[in-house]
Amino acid sequence: MHFHYGSKQALIYAVIARRLRPINEERLAKLAEARANAGRRPVKLENVLECLFRPLFRVQADPKAGPPLFPGCRSRDGERNEGLQKFMMGELAEVIFSSVLRSKPRCRV
Repeated sequence: MHFHYGSKQALIYAVIARRLRPINEERLAKLAEARANAGRRPVKLENVLECLFRPLFRVQADPKAGPPLFPGCRSRDGERNEGLQKFMMGELAEVIFSSVLRSKPRCRV
């Protein structure tokens, strides 16, 4: 495995990407639907947060989905693994943050 992925970190990222891809696709689809339903108005913050969290909670609650996704977000000493967190949010971060800011312009993200 190490040879194929190049490093332990690359293997971890590949496994997480495989698990997160369908969740993020669902998140983006739900947000696009919420934007379409809102028309020219901003999507309500509650709806943005629902688009972000509901797909994840649904998968986490499903025992057939496998182990929890996020134990690796912290290092052994309990520090946040910011590189992994940035990787996990990927393209999603900008879309979600822009929706939050459009919904609540005074919000600091």
